[in-house]
Amino acid sequence: QMSAFREFFPDFLWLLRDVSLMITDEDGHDMDPTEYLKTRVLARKGEDDFDETASDRVGRAILTFFSSVECATLERPSEKKEIMNHIANHTGSLNPEFNNGVEDLVERLLLKSRAKRGYDKGSTVSGVALSIMTRQYVDAVNDPKAIPALDNTWKNTIQLMRGKAIEEVVVEYNKLMQAQVAKATKNGQVPLEEAAENKGKSSSQPTLMDLHHQVFQVVTDMLLEKVGHLGVSSGDLGNENKAVVDQMQKRLVQHEKRSADYVAADGSTRKQEGLVVTSGELFHYIQGNKELSK
Repeated sequence: QMSAFREFFPDFLWLLRDVSLMITDEDGHDMDPTEYLKTRVLARKGEDDFDETASDRVGRAILTFFSSVECATLERPSEKKEIMNHIANHTGSLNPEFNNGVEDLVERLLLKSRAKRGYDKGSTVSGVALSIMTRQYVDAVNDPKAIPALDNTWKNTIQLMRGKAIEEVVVEYNKLMQAQVAKATKNGQVPLEEAAENKGKSSSQPTLMDLHHQVFQVVTDMLLEKVGHLGVSSGDLGNENKAVVDQMQKRLVQHEKRSADYVAADGSTRKQEGLVVTSGELFHYIQGNKELSK
C-alpha cells in the first residue's frame, strides 16, 4: 500500500518563489497557500474529468506518500535587475517583505524539523545508522547475487548498532569497576569478600558482587538509553529491552551451576549447589581479588 510510505517519508514543503499574484479560489476569495497547493495544484480533477493525466498522478502521489503537505510563498527579492543579478552584494537593499518571509520560513522549518524515522515503530535514524545502511546498500548493489531490501538492511543495522552500544557500555563497566574496586580495596591493599556469606549481616566494606550489581545497573540504564531510538520491531518493547540487556550481561558475566561440600557450624557437611562465575568481565576482577587475597 502506498499510504504505508507516509510513516517513513519526510514532511513536504513546496516553496513558491517570486510570488506577486494574489492566491484566490474560483470565486475570487483569498486562499491559504497550503490549501491552494492541495486543491488547485495537486488535486485539480473536477467532476467532469474522467481521465487521470500524468500531472494528476504526480499530485495524488505527493498527497498519498507524504504525511504532511504544506506550501509557503516568498516575495520577489527586488524589482531591480542589477540587484537580482548580484543579490549577494545587495543584501541590505532587498525587499523587506522578502527578508521577513525568509525569517518566517527558517523558523517554520526549524519548528518542523525532527529526526528521520526508521523502519520500526518509534525508531529514528542516526548518522551512524545511516552510514551503516548506506554501506550495506552499496555492497548489495555491487553483488550480483544480492537484492537490496529495506527490511533486512534495517535489521542488520539494528544488530550492528546494538552490538556497538554493548561494546561501549562494557568499556564503561570496566572503568567504573576499576574505580570502585580501587576505592573499596584502598588501591589494592585490602582484598574484598567475593560475596556476603551472611546476607543478614551488614558490613562497611562492600563485596565484589555488591560493586558488580551497582555498576551493572548503571550500565544497563546507559545501554537502554543508547538503543532507545532504534525502536521496536517485535511490538514488545519489554522483551526487546530484556534481550539486549541479556546480551550485554553475557559479555559481563557468565555463570555455571556447580556443587560443593558445605561445612556447617556443627561440623556436619552437605552438598550445596550454586552459581560460579566462569567467564566474562567480572571473572577478571574475581581472579584479581583472589591474587590480592594471597
